[in-house]
Amino acid sequence: MCGTERCPRRRQRRRHIGDGRMAREILFNAFSSFGVANYAPGLWRHPEDQSANCTDISYWVELAKVLERGGIDSLFLADVLAAPNLDGREAGLRSGVGVPAGDPFAAISAMAAVTDNLGFVVTGNVGYEHPFLFARRMSTLDHLTKGRIGWNIVTSSAFFTEDKGVAGEAGSADRYQHADEYAEVCYRLWEGSWADDAVVRDHDSGVHTRTERIVDINHEGPHYQLQCLHQCAPSPQRTPVLFQAGVSEHGRDFASKHAEAILIGSLPREVVAMHVANVRQKAAGFGRDPRSVKCFAAVLVVAAATDELAQEKYREYSRYADAEGGRFFVSTVMALDLTQFDWDMPVEELRGKIELPIEFFIREKPDGSEWTIRDLSVTASIGLGAEVIVGSPATVADELQSWVDATDLDGFNLIAATTPGTYADFTEHVIPELRSRGVCKQGYPLGTYRNRLTGRGDRLPAEHPAAQYRFG
Repeated sequence: MCGTERCPRRRQRRRHIGDGRMAREILFNAFSSFGVANYAPGLWRHPEDQSANCTDISYWVELAKVLERGGIDSLFLADVLAAPNLDGREAGLRSGVGVPAGDPFAAISAMAAVTDNLGFVVTGNVGYEHPFLFARRMSTLDHLTKGRIGWNIVTSSAFFTEDKGVAGEAGSADRYQHADEYAEVCYRLWEGSWADDAVVRDHDSGVHTRTERIVDINHEGPHYQLQCLHQCAPSPQRTPVLFQAGVSEHGRDFASKHAEAILIGSLPREVVAMHVANVRQKAAGFGRDPRSVKCFAAVLVVAAATDELAQEKYREYSRYADAEGGRFFVSTVMALDLTQFDWDMPVEELRGKIELPIEFFIREKPDGSEWTIRDLSVTASIGLGAEVIVGSPATVADELQSWVDATDLDGFNLIAATTPGTYADFTEHVIPELRSRGVCKQGYPLGTYRNRLTGRGDRLPAEHPAAQYRFG
């Protein structure tokens, strides 16, 4: 979505381009977190990076303004609740990877106050907070943002929770069964406790709320037992826009059932294409419209007026990158301490030692040599090891369109080398080029974040599993 004007609705998601083909409108999320040098370890030292000021509210206010001026669809706030206690944690702490990290929920209201259209997707972990409290917080934010809030649903294994006194499930099947129940409780609260017409605010009668239009939810499950009403009146979206990033088989099943948008991480193009096709197929199996699930891949774009200037900018960023910080970040993703292995050990030798497919972490090298832990750590030190696109507006636009055509993606999570510089460069150089090609919206459609993302209204569609819990 591009530009700052407002469009009345989002009905037509494709436009004709010059050769008669249909061009898909590409969606963009700015991918960030409440931390330092977010996903580029060491880049906090770059003179243009402002992420070290993330504890100053003005940092978030200015970032939100930059993103909305550029027409970015949403700010996606990732979150990991403290670095696991690995042998390599000291290197991660030195580099600022994961810690310090503030609560991303705290910054949203300030950003919402200075924007009208930007969506806010915030990560909420089902393992750390009771769903009754979480549901109230999300309803409150949906009210305060006028329907611009989304929830990135994540789980945590015992690898991340056992040192914090929180009981985490060891296997992905158990984690996602827990998440499924958590989501059900939230759906019951958001969708089923209050009728749309419960709040009347009748001054003459003195009735604020029609009590007969509110009911307690009744839930008895293995993790939660509730018999209560939802604390908040219905918000513009009721249920926030649902994001999920599971890449395991259980994660994809959960995402295909629940998520309206799926995040596909730092993966090769052919793996992304298979992942997208698999998710859409699974969504259809749950009775959902496969196209209703929006798929995003991670990408780092380094843009400038010319290819040469962009390449020089990338070389400059590389001088600040911290490979040890990158190795620690990958360790947290793999749930495996990589410091126990030699830097030059082939990543292929980790097969069977991690839950995720090893192919997610291997890239081809021009000389045909094996991809090592050193290679993996260096690439992770600028952009998480995501696809890196460096170039002029035309070069970047060509590559983004090529990815969409080859993978059936709906959009991209934009990772920053420097914040807000990378986003400012993207909106200055790339957005106008995409607009000129008819593959980026000219303005923000009216309505909530859900309507802007899907074009199907402010509430979840009838085929979504949450719909069965609606009032009445």
